[in-house]
Amino acid sequence: MAKAEKKAKNTQIQFSSDQSQSDPKREKFLRLSENRTEAVREKLRLLGNLSKSRFYTFSSRDVKEMFETIDKEVNWAKARFESALKSTPKGKKK
Repeated sequence: MAKAEKKAKNTQIQFSSDQSQSDPKREKFLRLSENRTEAVREKLRLLGNLSKSRFYTFSSRDVKEMFETIDKEVNWAKARFESALKSTPKGKKK
């Protein structure tokens, strides 16, 4: 296993606890976001396994298209959070 791969597997998502942990909406966000973030990370690791040219054949165009698609989805999701943060103080609903 490559050094970078070991490091990626050992990092955990850490959310700041700047809001009250007794807030049920915050608790739900933390639980779901941690689970979903970890699921995305696992899928990306599986995708990375396809880079083993001993088992798979791919072109630079294939890789470019694959990561452009992923980048678009990440940017879309990030924009949704940024929009929500702009429309409400500190990301909280009124």
